[in-house]
Amino acid sequence: DGKELSATVTLKANTAYTAVLYTAKGTRGQTLSSAAEVSFTTAADFPKGKVTGKVECAGGTSSPKNSLVGLLTTDFVSVILRILPNPSQATEVLRSTLAAITYVSSDNGEFTISNIPDGTYWPAAAKDEDLDGSLEPTGNPPEAIGFYDLDGDLAATRADSVKISNGTLIQNIKIIPFGTSSFCGQ
Repeated sequence: DGKELSATVTLKANTAYTAVLYTAKGTRGQTLSSAAEVSFTTAADFPKGKVTGKVECAGGTSSPKNSLVGLLTTDFVSVILRILPNPSQATEVLRSTLAAITYVSSDNGEFTISNIPDGTYWPAAAKDEDLDGSLEPTGNPPEAIGFYDLDGDLAATRADSVKISNGTLIQNIKIIPFGTSSFCGQ
């Protein structure tokens, strides 16, 4: 009827979930004006871990607004290597390695990912430029992807990770565009 959104999922015990609806088109052609985020848990309480940061744009060009930012359970380079042989599977590969997600709601690129359980994660970001609901970093033109690069080596061996332990707050990480993709219209 064009008024309801549903998904069939199997929930795990003692797990925090976040869903982000970042693109949608109504039956009369209207589009979603801004992303919506919903979090819930099957545990008694949410995990206490949190990561804050910023999707960076060189030279202050355009906006990273509406980029999706996530914490991957596998390093960024390994994820890209899984995508390259079969680019049409990019969205599924990203979903299967995603532990937590949020979206950039403003032009300044700042984000917060909350409710993160203990573990090691690789921060990454993507931007669905054409708002078709699919992330296509190997498309023509490629859609924007980026990663956390604490040591400044441009992921020469592996992208950098963050470790959440006992509700850690990791602050001020920066996610930079990768390869020819750009969050910022460069």
